Amino acid sequence: MEIISRMIGQSFFSVSFKRKDKAKIMGCSSAVKVAPDKSIDTNLLFQRFLVVSRTGDLSLEDVMKYELSPFPPSLFEDNDILWKADKPKLAQALIAHFNNTPSCESTPDVIPQTERYVLDRGSLLHN
Repeated sequence: MEIISRMIGQSFFSVSFKRKDKAKIMGCSSAVKVAPDKSIDTNLLFQRFLVVSRTGDLSLEDVMKYELSPFPPSLFEDNDILWKADKPKLAQALIAHFNNTPSCESTPDVIPQTERYVLDRGSLLHN
């Protein structure tokens, strides 16, 4: 209303708008702030909804259980702070798993064809 009241009585060509008075569309912004510490990347949100719509085996309810954020929360505490690696905890979990496994299962006669790699969070970024 304030913008319109300033336009009354002026000629069309003499009206100018300040940047703060102009409408902002979603396409011009790369992220939308929801709270002071949270932001949603609109492109990321669109891509995730597109994936959900293309695959028939996932329901929207299943996908929306996970947090939508502009950075992977499993790798970063915040936008620029990488989680510290907890390798001793991983080693203890692996040792506990193999100690609870019967010896015939832990040392198979035939080597399986599948390979598994254990990567810490930093190696994913360095490769």
